[in-house]
Amino acid sequence: MSVRKFFYTLLLSALLLFVVQNMAQVTVSFLWWEFNLPRVIILAVTFVLGALTGYGLFEIRHFHKKR
Repeated sequence: MSVRKFFYTLLLSALLLFVVQNMAQVTVSFLWWEFNLPRVIILAVTFVLGALTGYGLFEIRHFHKKR
């Protein structure tokens, strides 16, 4: 097995373990809304929103430096 394949297998195993351990339902209250979702979904959405925000701020800063 190559090093790359071993690394990807290890990464996938860790991700699957993370998902299985975070399947508990969590209630999220925001203003007048209330959601019951698995914890892993909330973590994934939070991660994606943070990544998009960081990317957007980077692009804005990069755009202003070019001008």
